[in-house]
Amino acid sequence: MPLIQRTDSDGVLHQFWEQELGGDCALASAWTAICLAKLITTKEDEVALGLSIYWREDILREHFKRDDGGGMYPNQVVDKLREAGLRADYTNSTTVDISRVSSDGHPAIVGLWHSFQKKSEGHAIVATRINSKGQVVYLDPWGFIMERPAGPIISRPDGAWGIRYVTYVSQPGKVRKPPPMVLPDQVCRDPVQQSVGGPGFVPTR
Repeated sequence: MPLIQRTDSDGVLHQFWEQELGGDCALASAWTAICLAKLITTKEDEVALGLSIYWREDILREHFKRDDGGGMYPNQVVDKLREAGLRADYTNSTTVDISRVSSDGHPAIVGLWHSFQKKSEGHAIVATRINSKGQVVYLDPWGFIMERPAGPIISRPDGAWGIRYVTYVSQPGKVRKPPPMVLPDQVCRDPVQQSVGGPGFVPTR
């Protein structure tokens, strides 16, 4: 699978894997999630070499072959992410929790379903960051970026798709949580914050 680059509306450059076969969306999205969670931003051959330690494309396609000709099931993706040493939290949510997604190593694999598909089919994309408009930036393995609301419906070029599940990915011990509220008096009493003011800095209350 080729590694491609696309830029979002905030000018942020994204590097992700592009699927070549119809059933490879989950595989490509999982590879992308591994790179994002581990903060890997290197050349394609180096990334491919590192990922080959975990997965072999040909073996995966054979081992995870489904009766209906589709790609990997969500639980298979979760298992492989965990084998790669990552934390993978699968949820049946129909929306993306934006507090758990960021470009500092906290992507999410988002499973989609369209009315023209069988229930066992679907598509997988990756939520990678929240843009300046509060929208989720999605990396679609068909080679393009979408900036859409957190759900439950995502508009793609071929119509409206519903979110079926969200798997949050991170390195162990690095689950993203909303930052705590810092009150003014707490900031003033913090010696590290006070030092920012330089000599003569007097905290106000």
